[in-house]
Amino acid sequence: MERRFCVKIDLHAPDEKTRKRIWKSRFSWLTDAQAASLGSAFKLCGGSICNIVKKSILYSVARNVSVSYEDLERFCREEVGTGLGRDLTRRPIGFCSPKAAI
Repeated sequence: MERRFCVKIDLHAPDEKTRKRIWKSRFSWLTDAQAASLGSAFKLCGGSICNIVKKSILYSVARNVSVSYEDLERFCREEVGTGLGRDLTRRPIGFCSPKAAI
């Protein structure tokens, strides 16, 4: 059995409206304005938002506190800053635009 896949699948990243809905579905206490702000300020894919959800749970349990909106903003900045978060403003490795294909 080989260790690598032989096929690449380009999954389209969620748009701003969808990111807002993802934020609201994971943090029901967010206001619509807060969810919209996170969705527009941080162009994260669903997997990166899921990482932030997990980090929020660990943070809350370890410190015995509720996660605030400011905590979520910080976790978003950290996710983007680590290079592990998929920054949707950059072109992903392995896929090229039709103009670049020769």
